[in-house]
Amino acid sequence: SDQREASARQATKDRVLEIVRGVAKVRAKSLTLDTDIAGMGLDSLERMEIVAGRLATFKSSCCFAAAGEDRSTV
Repeated sequence: SDQREASARQATKDRVLEIVRGVAKVRAKSLTLDTDIAGMGLDSLERMEIVAGRLATFKSSCCFAAAGEDRSTV
């Protein structure tokens, strides 16, 4: 159903934000789905930790597109 899909999309978005916040800590204080990761001051290791967390959580990059994300934002 549409409601179930909307709920799943929101849960995915919430989990992605949680992963980024776990890595970025204080720098993620005002994090939104529109936040530009490049502007957060993360080093390459931190960006890789975010990618690894997303892959470990979702096992595939297909979920990123389903959440309405693109490569320039969280």
